[in-house]
Amino acid sequence: MYNAYFEVPRAPYAKDSRGSSPSLLRNLMNELAGAERVWASFFLYNNPHLHAFFKQLAASGTPVTIITIPLGGYSSCPTKVQGYRSERSKLDFAQTVYSDPGKVDFRLFPHTYVWKLNQVKRGNDVYSLHAKCLYAQFPGGKSKCFLTSSNFALADPSHSENMLVATDEPDVTEAYSKYFDSLTLNSLRLEDYEQFIIDNKFDAYYRMSRVVDWLEPQHAWFTGPWIRYGGAGSNHFARKRIINFILQSQKRIIVCAQHLNDYSPFGNTGVLSIAEALRMVALEKGIPIRVLTQTTAAQQELGRRAKEAQTFLDGLQTLEQRYWHPIVHDKFLIVDDAVIVLTANLTSTPFAWDGDREMHYEADGLVFSVPNQVFSEVNAFQVVNDAQIAEQYEQHFDTLWVNAKSV
Repeated sequence: MYNAYFEVPRAPYAKDSRGSSPSLLRNLMNELAGAERVWASFFLYNNPHLHAFFKQLAASGTPVTIITIPLGGYSSCPTKVQGYRSERSKLDFAQTVYSDPGKVDFRLFPHTYVWKLNQVKRGNDVYSLHAKCLYAQFPGGKSKCFLTSSNFALADPSHSENMLVATDEPDVTEAYSKYFDSLTLNSLRLEDYEQFIIDNKFDAYYRMSRVVDWLEPQHAWFTGPWIRYGGAGSNHFARKRIINFILQSQKRIIVCAQHLNDYSPFGNTGVLSIAEALRMVALEKGIPIRVLTQTTAAQQELGRRAKEAQTFLDGLQTLEQRYWHPIVHDKFLIVDDAVIVLTANLTSTPFAWDGDREMHYEADGLVFSVPNQVFSEVNAFQVVNDAQIAEQYEQHFDTLWVNAKSV
């Protein structure tokens, strides 16, 4: 059984209005009521209201494991936050949360990844963990798996968001259980991370100790530097699944993503990109395609690849591109009567993989390298073959589409 929840910020869409998906957060807490065990994977974890909820669960005897990134991944730029008089940064809120874990099993996943030279400094570290998902066990063997686009983060801009909840779906439960088991083994408790930094100084030296190679999944899968599917890098596997999903379309395709610029895959030649798959379907099948993003190429700091993808899809008779800045943050595709819900942006980075890469960093004016690392972003993906759920996602999409501008 599946439930879907959605959130669209209320007008006026002020640039200095910073929220944390309040209605989505309430739905999450309601869905978790009565849980016997909870695991959560968050890109950002700085919401004191969410943390108070998990602390209360843990204090009442429900084991709770939270896995997120180190403080080095949070912005220290202050901004206006609803409910607070003075400006606060994401880092401010995170420091408060991290300093008081309570009885929560609080863990960090410090894996960093870069394709080219990257500066290493607090607030600018590139951490690979981007998945926003949860797995909960309930009395009687019941289970729920959550996948959301929301960071639930304070000092984040107010965005459109969605959350998918799968209840007692055996293959989904198995995939989430394996993901959290392996992620937990590859993460560090707060005190262990502190010792790791004393010994190594930089997160760049962190390595995976537990590598897995899983059989190809059915409805839910994950990418990560420690995950392979049938010997292949999990990120390459994820792109292939999405492209096959697109190529099999017969009636319609809807793409809703913060960014869409997977046009020229990193480190690969002869590999079909998501933009190329969309163009192929538009030309060969004439299927109506709607693409909605948050930004155009002109609104991105590094817009070359976005410009290439945008131009590549321009002028197709059955494909229309719109954007709604700065609102759209959802990440999903609807193909016919099925939906792929994901936490990855549709850019080249989340689908890049290099299993034996020498990473190059710069810190304190010195350049150093770390050999034999893995370039990989951590994300969650889920396919729902349910016409009713697809209709709910389409209704949410239409709400955004009518407010969007043509590219």
